[in-house]
Formats: sequence, structure tokens, C-alpha cells
Amino acid sequence: VLRDEKEKQSFVVIYGAALLLAVSSGLYQEVFGVDFLFGHKVNPHFGDIKRLTGTFKHSNDYGTFLAPGFVFLLAVFLDTAKQKKLAASVLWFALLAALTYVLMHTLSRGAILATFAGVVFFCLFFRFRWIALAIIASSLAALWLVPSPLSERLREIPAMGGGDISERMTLIKISLNMIKESPVFGLGLNTYSENFPRFKPAD
Repeated sequence: VLRDEKEKQSFVVIYGAALLLAVSSGLYQEVFGVDFLFGHKVNPHFGDIKRLTGTFKHSNDYGTFLAPGFVFLLAVFLDTAKQKKLAASVLWFALLAALTYVLMHTLSRGAILATFAGVVFFCLFFRFRWIALAIIASSLAALWLVPSPLSERLREIPAMGGGDISERMTLIKISLNMIKESPVFGLGLNTYSENFPRFKPAD
């Protein structure tokens, strides 16, 4: 709980700095093929298409980290714009735009759909909610319809067969077993891949 304005500002600065680092890593990886902190390479997808991972080992992990950051940056941008802080508004918007770019280039369907869900919930608290919801729906439709690697990924969702669903159910069960083993402190940030072999079913 943020108890006063000073704590709120501290949180904004710290989380904003973390997002700036994560986004910068993704942009660097887009240009040079590796992130500048850990040297992680982009994940191959299909042909010349690559999926950004940033400082994470997998694109889905990176997208999951970025998704709540989108809503956070949107809120901070709107707040600074409302206060007519032009320079701050421009900087926060630039970071929001950069985060959007790297998020889309993770090609993480779950993270992108979660971002849309978060923005929908966020907009419900505003008077202009119906206009905002219409814009969100139009944006999602554009992502679905305009030909791109991301639209191809999104259109694969309805076509998922039993094998895809079964695989995801297995991953969910593994995740639940991990949570069951260490429900309070977890197994460590970004260690799912490392712990996966230990929890993987024998078959």
C-alpha cells in the first residue's frame, strides 16, 4: 500500500526505471540479436522472424513482465498529461510506445491478450469508457486482421487442436506443483525453465 505522495513517486520512479531497462534491452536485442545484460539471443520463430526475449530466457516470460507495465505507463502518461507536464508526458509516452513495440515483437499471445484485458479493466473507471473500449476493440481487430507475424499467431488460437490444449494443461499442472512446493517465496524469478525438468511428468 502506498501511504503518501512520496511513496507513490518513489514507486513510479523505481518501476519506471525497471521498465526502461527491460525495454532498452529488447530494443538492443532487436538491433544486435542479443540483450546487453545477459547476452540472451532472440527466440527463432519461423524463417527470418524472431521473437524478442529481452533479459529473459523466453519471449513469453518477457511479454508477461511487460504486460502490466503497459497499463502502468498508460496511467502515468495520462496523469502527467492531465497535470499539463509537457516534458514528462512526452517522456512517458515515448517509453509507452517503445514498450508497445517490444511487447508486440515478443509475439506472446497470452501477454498481449492480457495487456488488452488490463487496459479494458483500467478504462472502466473513466467517464469516456465507451470511447476507450471502442478504440481497444478496433486495435485488437486491426492486430487480428492486418497481415503480420503477430496476426498469424493470434489466428492460430481458434485452430488449436487437442494436442495444443493438452500441452498447455500439462504446463499449468507443472506450474501448480511448483507453487505448491513453495507457495510463499516461489522458486526464484525467471527460473521456470530451470525447474521444469524436476517437475516434468515421467511420460
